[in-house]
Amino acid sequence: MEDIKILKSEDFEEIKLFYSKLERESIYNSPEYLLFWNKYFKGELEVFVFQDDMGMVYYPYFVRELSEIQELNGFKEIDKYKDIISSWYYGGPLFNNDNGEFLNRFRKRFVEYCRDTGIVSEFVRFDPYFGNGNYNYEGMKVEENRDVVYIDLKLSDSDIISNYKKKYRLIKRAEKNNVKIEFNNEIYLNEFHKIYDFEMKRKNAPESYFFNVYFFKDFINLKNTFFVSVIKDEKFIGGGLTIGNGFVMHDYLRATDISYWDLRINDFLIHENIFKFKEIGYKIYDLQGGRKGVYEFKKSFSPFTKKYHLGSSIFLQDVYDKLSIYNKYSSDDYFPSYRKKDKN
Repeated sequence: MEDIKILKSEDFEEIKLFYSKLERESIYNSPEYLLFWNKYFKGELEVFVFQDDMGMVYYPYFVRELSEIQELNGFKEIDKYKDIISSWYYGGPLFNNDNGEFLNRFRKRFVEYCRDTGIVSEFVRFDPYFGNGNYNYEGMKVEENRDVVYIDLKLSDSDIISNYKKKYRLIKRAEKNNVKIEFNNEIYLNEFHKIYDFEMKRKNAPESYFFNVYFFKDFINLKNTFFVSVIKDEKFIGGGLTIGNGFVMHDYLRATDISYWDLRINDFLIHENIFKFKEIGYKIYDLQGGRKGVYEFKKSFSPFTKKYHLGSSIFLQDVYDKLSIYNKYSSDDYFPSYRKKDKN
């Protein structure tokens, strides 16, 4: 017998209950993180829960009203339509049974729900450590986007270092120049925000990558988060945020003062994180991916990678096509095409 529930942020305790029934965690889909992200993201949290005698699917995502897109103002009955996007960085459906027949039943019901409620499209960033991008979902186009790099913390210290031995002498440069690492010292959060904000402006980053300082303060109050500070001569010169689930620790955001790059402080920060998280008991340190230069930097620490998948679905094709034509900023190489490239 099938049972479907649609939960909102105000149903937090019920969301926690369903999440606890999963055999494996995906930290970006945890109730606490979802509630945090709901506070800062321009969208409203919704969790679609599907259950039958074979198992449960727990699928969180964020609903975005299309009426908020200025370029679509004037489109007939725009208030009826919306789209959905998964959590950041990773998301997608989580389940305690990967049986194909079971997942097909879930997907059929979900597609029906989206069409009935005016959800035009769906964009998913799958979790490579949960592996939920390795399945067929009805009506969804799933593609390999890139590789993400991770450190295997189960290896011995010497084996970990041997994977980046060419960098080790560069990492020692920071130590020789009195660079130190501090964990969870909140007095540096304002300085971190200033450096991060400067770096995003320097890189001309999309609007969605800018956060106020309260975002960082709320983030470090989540469970299993770390704020890592890089200090030289009592001055804050860089730092990073990480978040974990007990098994995988994820790099979240990093920013360093460009005036000190010659001291290899990014390398030093990652090196210190590796052994801190290994000592705590984490098994994997996820460095994620990035554009070519960023990816090569991360790959210099480890040969280990996982495939990162993206999923896209169109539930109301005729509406999608009309929206894409209506919006002068439409782009066929971006999904959904009716949104600006810097908005996804």
